[in-house]
Amino acid sequence: MKLSGLLPLLLVLFASTCVRAQTEHALEQNVLRGTLTDENQVPLPFASITLHPPGRDSILLFALTDAAGLFQLDTKGRRRVELRSRSLGMQTDTLLLDLPQESAVIVRLSKAKNELPDVVVRGARAPVTAKTDTTTFNVRDFRDSTDRKIEEVLRKLPGVEVKSDGSIEVFGKPLHRILVEGSDLFGADYQLGSKNLNARDIGRVEVIDRYQDNPVLRSVNNSQAVVLNLKLEEAVKSVLAGNVIAGGGYGDGAKYSAYASLYRIDRIHKSIFIGDLDNVGNDFGYGSANANYADRSASDLRRPATEKLTLISPTPFSEAGLRREYTDNGRTAFGTLRHESALAKSWTLNANLTGYRKAREQELLDRQDYVADDTRYDLQLERQLQREQKNYTGELELKYLAPNQKTSLQLFTGLHRAAADVQERTVNDNEVVSSMASDGEETATFRMLGSRELRPNLVAQAEIASGTTTQDYFATIVNPALANYFSLRENTRVEQRIDGRQRRDYATARILWKKGDLLSTFQLTAGKEQLSLEDLSNTYWSPSLALQYSFRDRTELRLGTSLRINNYAAFPDLPTTTSNFSLGFDREARLGRRLSVNLRAGRNYPTLANLLLTTVYFPDPFQIVRGGPAPEVGTYFNGRISYTLRNDRNLSSWRFSGYANRAKNQANATTDFAGDVLVSSWQFGGSNSAVGLEARYSIFVLPLKTDYALRVSSGYSAVDLGVAEQTLAFRYWRNTANLEGGILLFPRLRLKGNSLLSVNRLLGESRFFTNWNTEAQLLYTFAKGRLYTGLSQTANYREGERNQLAAAFLGAERRMQWKDQEAVLGLRIYNLTNRSAFVTQSVNDIFVFENRVPALGRFFLLSLDWSL
Repeated sequence: MKLSGLLPLLLVLFASTCVRAQTEHALEQNVLRGTLTDENQVPLPFASITLHPPGRDSILLFALTDAAGLFQLDTKGRRRVELRSRSLGMQTDTLLLDLPQESAVIVRLSKAKNELPDVVVRGARAPVTAKTDTTTFNVRDFRDSTDRKIEEVLRKLPGVEVKSDGSIEVFGKPLHRILVEGSDLFGADYQLGSKNLNARDIGRVEVIDRYQDNPVLRSVNNSQAVVLNLKLEEAVKSVLAGNVIAGGGYGDGAKYSAYASLYRIDRIHKSIFIGDLDNVGNDFGYGSANANYADRSASDLRRPATEKLTLISPTPFSEAGLRREYTDNGRTAFGTLRHESALAKSWTLNANLTGYRKAREQELLDRQDYVADDTRYDLQLERQLQREQKNYTGELELKYLAPNQKTSLQLFTGLHRAAADVQERTVNDNEVVSSMASDGEETATFRMLGSRELRPNLVAQAEIASGTTTQDYFATIVNPALANYFSLRENTRVEQRIDGRQRRDYATARILWKKGDLLSTFQLTAGKEQLSLEDLSNTYWSPSLALQYSFRDRTELRLGTSLRINNYAAFPDLPTTTSNFSLGFDREARLGRRLSVNLRAGRNYPTLANLLLTTVYFPDPFQIVRGGPAPEVGTYFNGRISYTLRNDRNLSSWRFSGYANRAKNQANATTDFAGDVLVSSWQFGGSNSAVGLEARYSIFVLPLKTDYALRVSSGYSAVDLGVAEQTLAFRYWRNTANLEGGILLFPRLRLKGNSLLSVNRLLGESRFFTNWNTEAQLLYTFAKGRLYTGLSQTANYREGERNQLAAAFLGAERRMQWKDQEAVLGLRIYNLTNRSAFVTQSVNDIFVFENRVPALGRFFLLSLDWSL
C-alpha cells in the first residue's frame, strides 16, 4: 500500500477509536454512585475509591470523592466487584457488591487505630493528588511499555501540554523550570531534562504553582512561576542510573550514533551527564539551549545581563517539515555536565559545563514568487550551504542560606562563547554568487543577589549585575547586483566587518512587605548600557510598584506599574520617560477550576537593538538593510483570559482562552527591489493587532492507558508591511485544529501520533492557504521486544495547487536481560521509499516560497541500548 493511502487509514482509525470510546462510555447505563463519610456522617472529600475483581488486587476503575464525599463509577456491565475505600487517617473498607445497585451506596469509615490490625488490606495509590499549590502525578499510572523518556509521559498528564518545539505549558502557563529532587540542574534548558531522563526512573511528577526557590521569600511570595519537580524511584537514588546507546549503520555513507544519559542523585550530590555523537539527526533537546528564557522571573540569576544582537541571518537549513533524520546529514557532537553539591550546611554549589559542535552541508533549490508594483517576480536560486557551529558554556552559582533561613546570598558567573563559519554559493541565471562569513561572540555575566528578612513579612533585596558581549563578524559577498547598489565599478566584491562590544551594568533595590492579605513590592533599578558599534549609550533608572491582594477564597488580584527614565546620548530628541501598567486576576476554586485574566499596557522604550535600525548592513547576499530614521516610542496593549477545568476523578482537563494584542507606532520593514537584491529599511508608524480564541480538551483513560488531546483555535491578525514605497495592510483569519495522543487498538497494538491542520485566509483577496502535518507511529509489543513503524506527512494546498510529501521508517527491538540490567538490541530502517528529495511550499504575506530539499537515502542503523 502506498504511503499516501496508508496515512488517511491511520488517521481515520485514530479518530474513530477516540469517538467510539466516548460513545460507548456515554451509552453505558450501569453507573455506581455512592457517598463516603466517617462514623459521624461527615463527608470525606478527595478519598480514594477503587473497584477490583472479587478477591484480586488488580484495579478495574478508580475515582476520587468530591468535596461532598460523593463518587460515581461506570461499572461497564460487570456483575460482582469489590469496592475499596481509603482516606487519610481512616481505616480501609472493602465491600462486595452485586451489580447493578438500585440505590446509592453509603460507605462509612472508622478512624484508624494506633495498633497494627490483624488483617492489612492493601489500598490503591491515587494517580493524582492535589494539595494547596502542588499537584502530584504517579508516573506508573500514566506510563505504558512504549514510553522511553519522561517527555512522553508528560504529554499524557491532565493540564500539561508539550508543544511541537518541545516547550511545555502547565495549566495554561509557560513552564519555568524542571527540577530533579528539588534541584534546578537544567536552568532555562529544561528540555534537556524532559527529553533525556528515563520515564521508568521517575516515580512521581509534582506540579508546583507559585514556585519560590528562596526560603527567605516564602512569607512574601509573589511568584507566578510553575515548575515540574521530578521525584525519582527509590531504586535509582544514590546509584548511577540512565542508559547508554551505541549504534552504526550504512546508507549513502557510514552512519553512527553514540549517546549517553547518566545521572546519580543523592541527598548531597546531584550530577547529570548527557552526551551525543552522531550523523543521523538525533534530537535530544540540545538545540533548545537557552530557548526558554521567555518566562523568567526578576530574580533569575542565570539570565544574560545583555540582550542578544543579531545582524546576520544566513540561509537556514530546511527540514521540509519532516523529522530531522530524513534530511539532516550534519555531524553533531554535544556534551553537558550539570552538577549540584551541598558544600556545607548553608552553602550550595551549582555548575554547568556544556559544549556543542555541528558541521552540516545542504544543497537547496529555492524559488521565490512575489508581487511588487503590480509586477510578478519569479526568482530561482540554487544554493550550496556549508556551516560549522561551535558553542561552549560555563556557569557557576554559589548559594548561601543562613541556618535561621532569614538571610540568603546568591552569586552567579557565566561565560558563553559561540562561533560560526558560513560558506554559501548561489547560482542565479548562470550567475555565481558567493558568500563567506565568520561570526564570533563571547558573553560574560556576573550577578549577585542578597536577601534579608528584616522582620516577619518584610524582606529587603539588593542585586548588582554586570554583563558584556563582544561580537566579531566578517563577511565577503560577491554579487554584481549588490556591488552595483553600492556603486562599486572595479570589482563585484563587497565586504563588511563588525567589531562590536556591548556592556550593561545595573543595580536593583527591592522591598517586599506583606500586611494582612496585601503584598507590596517596591523596586528601584539604575543602570547604564553601551554599544561601541555605533557609540550608542543609554543611562536609565526605573522605579516600579506591584500590589498583590489575596482573598480568602483563593482569589488574587495583582496591580503593577513602572516608569523608566532614559537618557540616550545619540538621540536627545527621544522621549525620556516610558511607562507600563499591568493588571492580573486569578480565582481558583476546588476541583481544579481556575480563572485567570492578565492585562498589560504601556509605552515601549527603544532598546539597543532598536537603535541599530539606523545602521546599514546586509544579512545575506540578496538583501540589504539600509539605515532608517531615529527610533520612536511605540505603545502596546496585551490582554489574555483563560479558564481551566481539571477533573482529577476522570483524569481530564478543559482549557478555554482568548487573547487580544495591539501595538502602535512600531518599527516595520519597508521592502523594495534593486534587481535581484531585496532592499529593506525600517520605518515607524505601523500597527499590528491580533485577537483569537482557543480551546483544548485532554483525557487519560486509566485502565487502557489511552490518552488523546484536541486543541482548536481561531484568530484574526492585521499586519502593516511596506513594499516599494507602499504600505500594504494584510488581514488574516487563521484557524487550526490539533489532535494528538496514544490509543490502545488491541491488547498489544498501540497507535501514537499527532496531526495538525491549519487553514489561513488572506482577507480582501479571498486567498486560502492550508497546511496539514502528521506524525504517527504504530507499535506492536510482544514478550521480549516490539515492532514499530512511523510515518511523517506534510501537505500544502494553495489556490487549487496541492503539494504533499511523506516519509516512513520501520524498526524492531529485542530486550535482553543480564543479571539485574537490561539491554535492547534495535534495528531501524529510515526513508523506506528511498526518496531523493522533498519539495515544500510556504506562504508569507506576498511571498510564496518553494524549496527542493535533498533527502538522505535509505539507510539502516543497528543499535544497542544498555540501561543501568
